[in-house]
Amino acid sequence: MTFRPLSLSPSALTVFALAGCVAGFVAGCGDSSSTGGTTSTGSSGGTCAPDKGCPTAQTDCIGLVDNAAKGKFALRISHLAVAKPAALANTLVKGLLDTGVSLNLAGCNAQTGDPIFPNANSGTAGAFSWLLEFDTATGMLRTGGAKPEADPNAGYCFVNETVQGFPIAPLQVSAPIAGGKFEIAMPKDVVVPIYSDLMASKVILLPLRGVKIHDATISADNNCIGKFNATNLQPSNFCLPSMDTQQFIDGASLDGFVTLEDADKVLIDQLGGESLCVLLTSAGDATGKKCKRDMANKIAFQGDYCSNAPADTTCADSIALAATFSASSVAVKSTCP
Repeated sequence: MTFRPLSLSPSALTVFALAGCVAGFVAGCGDSSSTGGTTSTGSSGGTCAPDKGCPTAQTDCIGLVDNAAKGKFALRISHLAVAKPAALANTLVKGLLDTGVSLNLAGCNAQTGDPIFPNANSGTAGAFSWLLEFDTATGMLRTGGAKPEADPNAGYCFVNETVQGFPIAPLQVSAPIAGGKFEIAMPKDVVVPIYSDLMASKVILLPLRGVKIHDATISADNNCIGKFNATNLQPSNFCLPSMDTQQFIDGASLDGFVTLEDADKVLIDQLGGESLCVLLTSAGDATGKKCKRDMANKIAFQGDYCSNAPADTTCADSIALAATFSASSVAVKSTCP
């Protein structure tokens, strides 16, 4: 079944505006020359490669720690490019995700003198963290959301709590690394919390089912999935990403789906309690808070997916998610709730 593009309603746009203006990525909040929380110094020669003030552990992907000698190590998603659903690939939402996964690391500059993370100290940079923790002895991978950390050097903790009736905890699955490659071959479910600020005052839950990671390559020193796009970022654009050039070159793919029923249970405070289902489909009922249902009390909107298979005439109860990502080395705290 061909995927039907979804559009964001005006209220859907409001939630991401309330979550914080995404300077430097979104038209209306700032164009590609805007630098948000930190003022750019302008290009002063050199390339966009990480330089002064940046971590020295791994400059290829701006990793914070060196994983080379570790049997158990972690990475944090540093770039997430959502291809579908269209509501999450929308320019405004993309800007929020880009800023959320961006490190809150002020003072890390390119050779040009321009800040690599211009939105640092904005209050929204670094708010969305998704971790991958590998154990090479057992071949297991633990992956899921983490609470925001104002200082990324302090390390992270996986979220382990219940929100809106959804248990949030990292999924654990076999994913041994062999020849620099790994995958989640057995699909798993995980609820990913997307925080909108460093205080974790607001969160949007993404209840993913059938999560798979594939076409994934990790560096020989276990520090990077993908790499910082120093070669293609332009000093003339203050080393900022643009519509044509991502800040990171992704090194893995992620697939999953969200059932419309799950999405209708996720309530978004920033939209006055509107459900994630309405946000994703723009198909609200008379109240505008929940998805419209038919006479059998089933959600009327027809998705593009059905429990591990494309939708057909008998089942279209879900929306597929597809994305690529890169990740950089971080620490997981030894003392976590």
